[in-house]
Amino acid sequence: MLWERYTGRARKAMLHAEDWAIRLKSPFISTEHILLGLLEEEDTLAVQMMQMLGADIQQMKAELENQLKAIAPPRAPIGSPTLTSSAKQLLIRAAEEVRSLGDSHVDTAHLLLGLLREKQGLAAKILAKYNVRYEDVKRRLYELKQEMQRKPLEKVEFAEFAEDWTRKASEGEFCPVSFWQKERERFTIALLRKEVPNILLLGNLETAFLLVQQFACELLNNPLLLQRRLLRLIRSNLMSDMEVMRLLDELGRAKEPKPVLFVGTVEDIFRWSDAMLVIAQGKNLPVIAIATPSQWEEFQRRYPFAATTFIVIAVDEPNEEETLEWLKAHKSVYERFHEVVVDDEALTAILSLAKDKFADLPLLATTRNLLDEVCAYAKTKASSTVNPEVVREYASLL
Repeated sequence: MLWERYTGRARKAMLHAEDWAIRLKSPFISTEHILLGLLEEEDTLAVQMMQMLGADIQQMKAELENQLKAIAPPRAPIGSPTLTSSAKQLLIRAAEEVRSLGDSHVDTAHLLLGLLREKQGLAAKILAKYNVRYEDVKRRLYELKQEMQRKPLEKVEFAEFAEDWTRKASEGEFCPVSFWQKERERFTIALLRKEVPNILLLGNLETAFLLVQQFACELLNNPLLLQRRLLRLIRSNLMSDMEVMRLLDELGRAKEPKPVLFVGTVEDIFRWSDAMLVIAQGKNLPVIAIATPSQWEEFQRRYPFAATTFIVIAVDEPNEEETLEWLKAHKSVYERFHEVVVDDEALTAILSLAKDKFADLPLLATTRNLLDEVCAYAKTKASSTVNPEVVREYASLL
């Protein structure tokens, strides 16, 4: 099965279907499990279509689940569940619906149409009971496509939906440091390629997050990269697929400096929207994502095609000397925010505190968080200076 032709939401529905089969101790993934998988996520097009037709999603899900539980075997089978012949036919019909509608990827609505063409079985009976019919869903999908074609994409100001991290670097919010040379060189080479790949930073998430900020400094200071800017997308402000499509359309047409998109963890690519999935797979705009080794391993297993669009850059954890360099470079950021003055001796004390109290945590991320918290503690004590004594007082609270 060519899962790369499925949108992120359709893949999630199929993964939910597999989870339901396992939960209900079935050796097979049936059309009923696929229907349960579709009902699992309430913000999909399939669920929206059913709701528009008056279906009570929670009631439908509960009724189907209860009927399947009543016939579930007493013991779980050995091995992973496989698709029934009816489920395989459903996926074939969903692909036919994609071609019929002139779409490019199988989405949840196509899976629903495939289900509705099945006239036998419990899933078909449940859908009929809740007045969800093939003709009605197909007609509403056509109407939705016609509406989208008539309505041109409005120009959006990306500042509402994205932070310009290159600008933050120019304003002193992110300050360059001398380490992470290997990672920065790999980043530069990637952006200078004729076909720019997506970039995956592999390591501790907080450490990788701070490295992305250094990439923003690199775009500002490296003469070879001045035609690029780094944007961090603000997921909470993008409330719909349409807003994502408008933003990506605007960014895709942008002239220099061309954007590089930081989307967060590698899993977030498929949480944003189906439009983001297409962007990541098509490499129309280069994407930076971060992941722990376990997250990346799971991502490769679930989305092998998308994983091939990334180059992997392993993120080294800074040592004590490098961590102290980062603290000294960025202490002015925290001084401005908290309106305090931080002694260099206090930075050394914070580093020692991190090693003493949080030895099992990444050093840089821990000291950065401690610096912020110690400055906040100083304000609660009406102290305008952060020195080793203030650090010791704060440490007594731990």
